[in-house]
Amino acid sequence: IAGWSYYQVLLLSSLTSIAIGIIYYVISPYEIIWRLRQGTIDSHFTKPYSQLMVMLSNFGTPNDITTIISALVLLAYAASNIVINPTYVVPYLVLFAAGVIAFTLFVNMLVILAYRILRSSNFMHQLLGMLSNSGSYPLMIYPALGQLIFSLFLPIGIASFYPAQELFGEL
Repeated sequence: IAGWSYYQVLLLSSLTSIAIGIIYYVISPYEIIWRLRQGTIDSHFTKPYSQLMVMLSNFGTPNDITTIISALVLLAYAASNIVINPTYVVPYLVLFAAGVIAFTLFVNMLVILAYRILRSSNFMHQLLGMLSNSGSYPLMIYPALGQLIFSLFLPIGIASFYPAQELFGEL
C-alpha cells in the first residue's frame, strides 16, 4: 500500500482488532439481541447500578479478552518496528478512546435497529466482520465515497485509522 510500511498496516490492523474486541466485550451484540428476545434487557436499564458496570460485568467473555490481548501483542510488535514520536502518544490515546466510544455507541444503536427491523443477529455478525476486514486497511485505498462511508456512516475509521494517522504524525 503506497505510503504505508508493513508495520504501519500491522499496527492499523491491530488497532481495528482492539476496537472490535472492546465492542464485543463491552456490549456483545449477540447478548443484547438475546436479551431483547427474552425481554430481559429492561432489567439492565432499571437497576440502580452504573450502565457501564452492568455491561462490563454481564457481557464480556474470555474469548473477547484474548482477542484484545493478542491484538495488543501485535500492536506492541508493530510499534517496536516503527519510529514513533512520543509527543503523539497522548493525542493518539485520546483519539483512540473517543473513536472506540463513538464506534461502540454506533454499534449499540445498530444492534437495536437491526433487531427491530430484521429480528436477526446474523446481520450484525456480517456487518462487524466486514468492518473488521475493511478497517484493517488505510482508508486511502478506498475511493472518496468509501472513505466517507467508513468515516461517518460506518465509523470504523474514527476508531482505528485516524488514531493511527495521529500516531504516525500524519494527521
